[in-house]
Amino acid sequence: MLKSRYKKRISRFYKIIRFRDFTLQKKFLTIYIILLILPLTLFSYYFFSNYIGRKEDEALNLIQKVNEQSMWSIEAYINQLRNITILPLYDYNTLDVLRNKINKPDKSNDSRLGFNTSPNSPRADFALPDSTGFSQKDEEILATLMTRIMALNKNIYSVFIVSPNGDYVYRMINNSLIPDNKNSYNPITEAWYKNSLKNKGQSVVGDTQRFDQYVEARGTPIYIFPVSRAINDIYGSENIGSMCISTDIRYISSIISESKVLKGERTLIINNSGNIIYDNNQSNISMDINDANFDIPELEGFNLQNNISSINRANKEYTILSVKSKSIGWSLIRVIPNEEIFKSVAALTGEFLVMVGVIASLALIITIYVTKGITNPLRKLVHTMRLVEHGDLSVRFKVRTRDEVGLLGKSFNRMIKKIDTLVNTVHVTQIRKRETELSALQAQINPHFIYNTLESIRRLAEINDDNDTAKMTCLLGKMLRYSINISNKVVTVGDEIDHVNQYFELQNFRFGNRFKLVLEIPEEFYEISIIKLVFQPIVENAFYHGLEVTAGQGMIRIRGYKENERIYFEIADSGIGMTEEQAELINDRINGFSPGGDDSKSIGLRNINERIKLYYGAGFGLKISGWPGKGTTVSIMLPCEKRMNSVNQL
Repeated sequence: MLKSRYKKRISRFYKIIRFRDFTLQKKFLTIYIILLILPLTLFSYYFFSNYIGRKEDEALNLIQKVNEQSMWSIEAYINQLRNITILPLYDYNTLDVLRNKINKPDKSNDSRLGFNTSPNSPRADFALPDSTGFSQKDEEILATLMTRIMALNKNIYSVFIVSPNGDYVYRMINNSLIPDNKNSYNPITEAWYKNSLKNKGQSVVGDTQRFDQYVEARGTPIYIFPVSRAINDIYGSENIGSMCISTDIRYISSIISESKVLKGERTLIINNSGNIIYDNNQSNISMDINDANFDIPELEGFNLQNNISSINRANKEYTILSVKSKSIGWSLIRVIPNEEIFKSVAALTGEFLVMVGVIASLALIITIYVTKGITNPLRKLVHTMRLVEHGDLSVRFKVRTRDEVGLLGKSFNRMIKKIDTLVNTVHVTQIRKRETELSALQAQINPHFIYNTLESIRRLAEINDDNDTAKMTCLLGKMLRYSINISNKVVTVGDEIDHVNQYFELQNFRFGNRFKLVLEIPEEFYEISIIKLVFQPIVENAFYHGLEVTAGQGMIRIRGYKENERIYFEIADSGIGMTEEQAELINDRINGFSPGGDDSKSIGLRNINERIKLYYGAGFGLKISGWPGKGTTVSIMLPCEKRMNSVNQL
């Protein structure tokens, strides 16, 4: 059962998609889609996808190149600072001062010296109140070195020189350390000092730290990172001090700002230990990436080597590009929204889709135009054939081209012309034959009707010598003249209704006004031409077979209406009716489809039906419907007014 159902579905689907059953226009469009649109779409998608992929790679590579350039600039800057830290090793006066400081430690209570230099000051103010730490001569030697160092790079924020016994001197741009504070800055405790000793003369780049808590407030945070180196005695390799150069992070910020690629990007610099050296979001500077407050936790465990990867944050895609410096151990990381990276690609995609859509649409319009140029003449030819099929042999196909369709149209017109000639010949012959039969029918009006009417006249004449007899006689005369007159074969619907009224009056004289005639015909129908003797024989048939055998009142209703460019008349009686099988048998009989039947029955209805088909075409005629005990209805289907009025007198 289930298998059979699937087979039916497959068979139905196969019928739907069967190409040979398509119209020509559908076939052309299908071929167009298969041969043009589909390959165009596939090739466009393939090449454009590759192109977009290359553009995306180029965009990412460009950003990575910018990262590399930025890291190179940072490396150059750090290496310059590293080289500067070597200067004390080549300054013998400085080495002597530090060497002597170890051999002759200062006994003062506070051995720290501060050097505060403003941009407008030609020299440093060496001595701090209450302390010397170094001799005046030593102070001048160290001050000279630090002045030279700060002159080498305008971005140096401070220089510290520290002896192993904890004494130190410093120089700072336009600022100084806050003295006598429990949180005072002590170089001996700083990581850069300890790391410089561990590296034994090699330079060390430290973590970024916030420094403004140690100096006089300037209103904005101060972030610095140190580059330090241990100063070892060139004669005995003994450590005689350390030097630290600190630089403001703003220089790094300027490098990053100048290399900004896209809107909304985030740039960070992270060292090997995960400390944030720099971040656009300054609140993260000096923080560890593993810190719970860090706002990009996806960077935890991220490969800080040269790398390109993606993350999803808050339902938004980001691309992370990183470059690592081997020499300083820093990684520069850019976090960029994908929508910014691929904005131009997205715009290009939209333009491409529009272009493909326009090309496909133009091709489709051209195809439809060309297809219609081929199929429209064929449709018109098919339409003309259908008119011929319905009996209209007057139509002709208008030949506008000289192609195959034009040749076919010419051949069709010649064929229809020959058929029309033959049909007219046969038609005239048939009409003459039927007119002869009608004449015979008119010559033998129902004897029952004549006898009964004459009997009624006789009885009325015996009983009453009044106008009823005269009226009946007059009506009978009119009916006989209308029926027997063969000069007019085409009359109007009004003439036919008058004839039915005369017949109805005579029958009511006979049956004592038992019957009622109801007319529901539009006023404009009365002037329409119609062949003669269509309604009255049907009404007479209703009386004879339906109303006479019933008791009580009877009714016949004649209704006219127009539908689908055709005119219909229905003659319905309230008689005994008939079964569906009886109605079907009569329909077959009047249409000549009852072989072996009694040809003498329904001859009147068959005559009317055949005359209608002869005059108006095979698609018109009578149809009988009945219901037992509810009456019978005869439906007359006729062409439109124009066609009916065009029927010539033959």
